[in-house]
Amino acid sequence: MTTQTPDCKPRALIAMSGGVDSSVAAWLMQQAGYDCTGITMRLTRNETLGQSGFHTCCSEKDIEDAAEVAFALDIPYEVLDFTADFREQIIEKFVRVYETGGTPNPCIDCNKYMKFRHLLDWAEAHGMEYVVTGHYARVEQDEVTGRFLLKKGLDEGKDQSYVLYNLTQEQLAHIRLPLGGLHKTEVRDIAEQHKFVNARKHDSQDICFVPDGDYARFMEDFTGKHYPAGDFLDESGKVVGTHSGAVRYTLGQRKGLGLALGAPVYVCGKDMQANTVTVGPEENLFDRIVYADEANWIAIPELTVPLRVTARTRYHQYSRTQLLLGAEAMEKLHNSRVAVFGIGGVGGYTVEALARSGVGALDLIDDDKVCLTNLNRQIIATHKTVGKFKVDVAEERIHEIDPDIKVTTYKTFFTPETQDSFDFTQFDYVVDAIDTVTGKLALVMKCKEAGVPIICAMGAGNKMDPTRFEVTDIYKTSVCPLAKVMRTECRKRKIKHLKVVYSKEPAMTPIEDDSISCKYHCICPPGTQRKCTLRRSVPGSNAFVPSVAGLIIGGEVVKDLVGFVPMKG
Repeated sequence: MTTQTPDCKPRALIAMSGGVDSSVAAWLMQQAGYDCTGITMRLTRNETLGQSGFHTCCSEKDIEDAAEVAFALDIPYEVLDFTADFREQIIEKFVRVYETGGTPNPCIDCNKYMKFRHLLDWAEAHGMEYVVTGHYARVEQDEVTGRFLLKKGLDEGKDQSYVLYNLTQEQLAHIRLPLGGLHKTEVRDIAEQHKFVNARKHDSQDICFVPDGDYARFMEDFTGKHYPAGDFLDESGKVVGTHSGAVRYTLGQRKGLGLALGAPVYVCGKDMQANTVTVGPEENLFDRIVYADEANWIAIPELTVPLRVTARTRYHQYSRTQLLLGAEAMEKLHNSRVAVFGIGGVGGYTVEALARSGVGALDLIDDDKVCLTNLNRQIIATHKTVGKFKVDVAEERIHEIDPDIKVTTYKTFFTPETQDSFDFTQFDYVVDAIDTVTGKLALVMKCKEAGVPIICAMGAGNKMDPTRFEVTDIYKTSVCPLAKVMRTECRKRKIKHLKVVYSKEPAMTPIEDDSISCKYHCICPPGTQRKCTLRRSVPGSNAFVPSVAGLIIGGEVVKDLVGFVPMKG
């Protein structure tokens, strides 16, 4: 390869996706003295798929953003069309693997076949020595063996070395990963300092050609086929239900099966020829042997003798949590879907705890907007977020913690009238952090009908002692007025048990001051449906009571999901 320009600068091709990471990577290489050229690979034409508005890559908007950053950096920029190759090598393989019963990972294939093969070829043909990407990983050369090593990025929460595992020595020798030694917050700071158009842009989290996550529907549209319904079988081969097409299910799946067999069941096997899906208890999923192919050892040319290695099933940022719970528990959390009703002082902290614990999917339900009076206690409330919908602010915060969490938001106030808008069978756990008795009771009844565990927050207002919270059954509560009402109503509805978090602290009487009370001087954001002026009373609150209640609830959900049993003694 030709490595120098006439002014002796090394030349680098910058793979620009339109996101903040590759944009900052371009700036860093430019600052390091490289002659840079920005390239965006057009892999799909999203308009032909009828898809837009998702957090994905390769859209027309991404190309516009990449071009604008390249212009700001004053570097050459081109868009290369690889849609035909992408269709053949990535999309068609994706469909084949699903149709044969597997679960493909098209992003890994894209890195191998598209980004690093095609871009390195193009770079070589145009006299460039390196291809640069915005991956959070590092490449170093072993001084003893001379082999190039792939290492984790220093930002444990963003490490992407896993998706580069199949790169060859030749490829590793000619790639540069300037973000490997940075944290995501530092990258965003650089982008904001230089006023990049994508400085606050969401990270892509969806497969670019299936951004809504409905793989089966995409495959039917792509192939023109229909994947017919078939039988769910138990371990003995007995028919226990009807599925909606075997391609729609993944080994280990629990959610969305639509089966009520008296105990949780998981997908344990698929027969694609017979179009059957076998389900069974969770223990049937585990084995002591891993069968793997396409291993790339990187540090050694080949495996010639037995070698003890460590492995992990997915790349994630929760290693400290895994030290307490174990890998199996983290897998359960990743595969869990939790709905939180009410994203306020209590619910907001519950969401925070669940996101930081590795729960894979969160549903957020609240119709309220952030108000100035929320700043004293709600983790989502800042002066920048006042006036925004709480669920939107919470979603953005979650994706700053982990962009891979699947978040579904509902700008809805849960009541008996809106309860049928939700399919509770999709949830593994429900958190009640709403503040109306009718809503709470409706939520409890829907969960009981669906067989979904629920935990309810009792009153956290007008209290000052965060140490007085307890986790108990509703019928063992005392002191709390809300709990008293709930006890009475639960008895009427023949609800035998209900897990709650409540405080044994007697409620204080708020100091009356009409000059500051938002009941009389409403400062709710425009468009707020449930204004303070419509409430019978506005409770006093602080930063340290509702937050503790929310974190306790988050901890209970995590422990229940993984079946945590505390050590004795």
